[in-house]
Amino acid sequence: MVKNESHFHMAMDVADTKTAWPDVTDKILSYDPDTKNETKLQIYAPGWKQGHGTYTHAFWEEIFVVSGKIYDHTIERWVGAGEYACRPPGQKHGPFECAPDEGAVVLLINTPSWARA
Repeated sequence: MVKNESHFHMAMDVADTKTAWPDVTDKILSYDPDTKNETKLQIYAPGWKQGHGTYTHAFWEEIFVVSGKIYDHTIERWVGAGEYACRPPGQKHGPFECAPDEGAVVLLINTPSWARA
């Protein structure tokens, strides 16, 4: 039984948030300031390129491609709509890019509270 229903919303508008990268927008769906756990949609413009170098995180990251496709240079393949990836802490990924004629929408779930074992 839900004790405090005021915290739950059946539908809501989600504002766009600027990111450090041009042509990428975040829509923050949930964020916990104590744990830094975050769920967001990341929207990439057609032809977007992340740049050089790989990335790692000290936390788990899950992605699900909602639409479009994104290229991950570390694994040398396109990741398309309906595909899922789970990156444990320390796993290299990126840089990423989108095709010139197609962007992507990616659901990202970052969980810094899941400490490295």
